[in-house]
Amino acid sequence: MKKLFDRNNIFFGIALALVAPLVSYSLLWLINRAIEIWINDGDAVLKHETLIMTSILLNLVIFIPYLKLDRYERTGRGVLLVTFVGVVFLFLLMFL
Repeated sequence: MKKLFDRNNIFFGIALALVAPLVSYSLLWLINRAIEIWINDGDAVLKHETLIMTSILLNLVIFIPYLKLDRYERTGRGVLLVTFVGVVFLFLLMFL
């Protein structure tokens, strides 16, 4: 039986790279919101762009193990593709 993360498929890499930043963004947003309400009296602690950038950074943590193992090259390509698209989206959001 194959382990969950031992798949060499570009679509698995894309799915993994889409789910991880969404989960991390949600957690960071909740923590940021809690700090705004309870500690900072409604003042923003982190900007929206900072939360997105931090959640995209998680893809790098996911990408490194797939980069080191040659047998998971396609999964790494999927993670890298979504990371590049996310960075382009972030820059468009920031500068347009």
